[in-house]
Amino acid sequence: MTPMPHTGPDVEFAGLDELDRELIFRLQIDGRLPSAQLARELQLDQRTVRRRVERLLDEQVIRIAAVADPRALGYSSMAMVCLTPAPGANFGAMYDEICAMREVDYVTRTTGPHSIQAEVMCGSERELLEVLTSFEAHPGIRSFEVLRYLRLHYQRAWFSDTDRSPQPRGVRPIGLDPTDHRMVSILARDGRTKFAALSYDLGISESMARKRYQALTRSNAMRVVAIANPLHLGFSATSWVAISCNGTAGWSSVAEALTQVDEVTYVVLTAGRFDIIAEIVCGSHEHLISVVDAHIRAISGVERAEVWPYLELRYKPLLPH
Repeated sequence: MTPMPHTGPDVEFAGLDELDRELIFRLQIDGRLPSAQLARELQLDQRTVRRRVERLLDEQVIRIAAVADPRALGYSSMAMVCLTPAPGANFGAMYDEICAMREVDYVTRTTGPHSIQAEVMCGSERELLEVLTSFEAHPGIRSFEVLRYLRLHYQRAWFSDTDRSPQPRGVRPIGLDPTDHRMVSILARDGRTKFAALSYDLGISESMARKRYQALTRSNAMRVVAIANPLHLGFSATSWVAISCNGTAGWSSVAEALTQVDEVTYVVLTAGRFDIIAEIVCGSHEHLISVVDAHIRAISGVERAEVWPYLELRYKPLLPH
């Protein structure tokens, strides 16, 4: 959520038990794990595992999909738009309206200087300008600030409240050829698409489809995972961190240092009042404080880090444009 990376309605899932959480964690590492392998690893009946996974999918607790550079899905113009409602505006109705916008895939309500942050994904500069113009004309919006994405540097769609191994690193922006672009697009719609179907759709052999898939995951250009809302899994101190750099280290250096922090799931280089925005996923406010103080503010080149804890999060699948 995204990574980082984004799916599902805004519904509380208090009924998750230990097995549900274990399945979600394992599918966040590899969303294509078959039920038979999960059953063997957990020493459970395969039918039990299959039913549990299907329930998690049917109830939209998770969605299994490819996480990749949005440019691979046709999104060349992206921004985080931070909005302040006008006095007397119907906040709930406006929040719902923003969430429903086709170009908006990730919306957070926070305690920061702006009440709402909307991630806008567009296929062109003209489309992005049209979205910004609609915000400007909206009677319920008093003001907004645009943090234009220069590069989505890193995204990781898995998180856990315990130390686990292995813990794969996140997705990076890597150039893809047309066949790889098409594979990413297919798996963004359904990460469990069989290799036989992939080979047919791509016009290549099944063995070649497997090799291309493995190459994409090995290079961290793509990862197929179970995407879930961290707030629904108990990570109640999830937050945006808006960072200003002081020039002692370059943007890319600071961004790369952020990727080494386990709690960081999303890093974007931006144009605007802040140089970088990052998402951190934490289970408590004490954990959040320790991550910001000990790991983020301590990074060479970080001048200021502003913390915007989530009160609410909604997100939608990022499908091919």
